[in-house]
Amino acid sequence: MPAPPARPRLPTCDVDPFVSRRDVVASCCERDVLALGLRLHSMQPAFRLCFEEARGRDPEVQGDVVARFTIAGGGEPAEVCLLESEVDDPIFVDCLAEVLLAAPLASVGPSTRGPLTTIVFPLRFRSLDLGR
Repeated sequence: MPAPPARPRLPTCDVDPFVSRRDVVASCCERDVLALGLRLHSMQPAFRLCFEEARGRDPEVQGDVVARFTIAGGGEPAEVCLLESEVDDPIFVDCLAEVLLAAPLASVGPSTRGPLTTIVFPLRFRSLDLGR
């Protein structure tokens, strides 16, 4: 039986030491940050699936994953990369990569503001099991 196809890998970003990795940071406009936030919010079920799989491997897993999105003028992702992950689970990060790289971002990119928009966005993964 052939091995299942490998999940896409989220490349590691070149790090800019002057960019905060804990806050949403954008190279231009609030509208683009809000549009990306809404798009990522709509992807929560897929993120949750990745997280639940990771929790199946380690019930205590939690943390932030910080991604940087560079979006070209037509709204297509020019680059999606990983700035930082507190979650030490490569299978989880690969699962997120699969979701993020398939994200339809056409409503996010620049229109008259230039060729590229770059947005740094932290994703927080925490258990809601308060009784544990």
